[in-house]
Amino acid sequence: ADKDQVLDLTSCTEIRRASSPDPTSSNMRGTPILRQKCTNTDMASRSFSLIFPDRTVDITALNDDQYKMLLDGFSALIYRLKIATASAMRKQEKFRKASTQKETHKSRK
Repeated sequence: ADKDQVLDLTSCTEIRRASSPDPTSSNMRGTPILRQKCTNTDMASRSFSLIFPDRTVDITALNDDQYKMLLDGFSALIYRLKIATASAMRKQEKFRKASTQKETHKSRK
């Protein structure tokens, strides 16, 4: 797949609703692109952004039910991926430490 078309959800730093405060712009909501795209409150109430270190992906649902399903689904998926990634990193660290200790023990004999 084309690199621009693949999203690593483990690198998603935030899910921001169009109605949520923008921490980078005082008194603004959503993201700059969402503010441009969401020309009415109905559209804004069904939009959110997946924020990555180098880009954002803006999503506008067709209706309120789809919005809730997408927002909840992405939130749960990203949360679970972050937990799984952290768990895998802890296991790798334990394995690395155990391997280092075995090598140190062998070299002392």
